[in-house]
Amino acid sequence: PVAATYTWVEETAAVINGPVFLWKPVSRRRKRDRFGNIAEYLEAHKAGAWTCAPTVIVGLENIQGALLDLLAYAPKVIAWDEVHELVDHSRWTYDEDEEGNPVYAKKENLSATAMDLARSPNVRAALGLTATAIPDRVRGLWAAWDIIEPGGLGGYWNFAKRYTGAY
Repeated sequence: PVAATYTWVEETAAVINGPVFLWKPVSRRRKRDRFGNIAEYLEAHKAGAWTCAPTVIVGLENIQGALLDLLAYAPKVIAWDEVHELVDHSRWTYDEDEEGNPVYAKKENLSATAMDLARSPNVRAALGLTATAIPDRVRGLWAAWDIIEPGGLGGYWNFAKRYTGAY
């Protein structure tokens, strides 16, 4: 919810003792917003006397629209709140071309977008937060873990074979 997001912004700003950029879709940006986009925020951060690291907050519902801005921002640390929302392990579609060769395409879903950001070369650390239990499905646990530590548990099927006896 919007109220919770603004609470996050206020509390984070108090902890880091500096400004926080709240990414919003263009349709929700207002003239009174301090910064119009991530680039403006980063420029102001470089020019300012802030000793804190630049901090950007994006709601999961907006992450697909923010992906290009976030990749340009090149975050070093990502904290995934509500990581249980990223439990879709299906991030790729499989098809075959005319000659029968496999063709893979990335799906356009929240989990696939989060994967793009998580695998960004600048990311050094990630934290997954949730107060909601991940459903009793191995694929959900693997999907959330793969966002926090990309490739750390291997591919999904290797993980399923190793930990659940799948075959």
